[in-house]
Amino acid sequence: MGCVASDDGRRAGQVDAVNSMPLDGKPPAGVAVVPYLVVGDHMMILKKNPFHIKSVEDLAGETVSTPAGTSAEAFAREIDRHLVAEGRPAMQIHSFPNEREVHFPVSMGHAAAYFIDTSGALVPTLDPESRVGIFPGVFKPRRAVGLAVLADKADLKDALEHAIAAKVANGTYDRLREEYGVPDELSDFR
Repeated sequence: MGCVASDDGRRAGQVDAVNSMPLDGKPPAGVAVVPYLVVGDHMMILKKNPFHIKSVEDLAGETVSTPAGTSAEAFAREIDRHLVAEGRPAMQIHSFPNEREVHFPVSMGHAAAYFIDTSGALVPTLDPESRVGIFPGVFKPRRAVGLAVLADKADLKDALEHAIAAKVANGTYDRLREEYGVPDELSDFR
């Protein structure tokens, strides 16, 4: 299996499979995805939890942040609508134009939580020096990701599906997920 420099390299047969995570949405025509992970949007809090967040209901009346115009912002607004419908105070949602800015209000202790996609959530969660981490159980799945292969390469697709199934069956998949701190909710095999 090679790595991909471009879609042209995949079509030229220089690459067998690529990670489908960058394909934000449906794969292009002629491409099949062998899934192994679910990605979506997460709620992040300070690891020491000074706001004493035990559930999303604890965000009522609190300030949260999110990247503007993203599915993570839509997730935060969905939670806010739920809180208001229950008669609780609305969250103050601060939307930032760049994802890299979203953690600052939480990291500085000015906001109780922030909402972000899986790729933006895993890195700080897995960093032992990070002040923030994923709040368990608050996850909005969006799609499965995996290995993208040409759809007409049925033998390769079948081989990848069987290889992943074997790793799930013998426990290697869960062991690796646990070893690298990938939350249970991201498993495509629960």
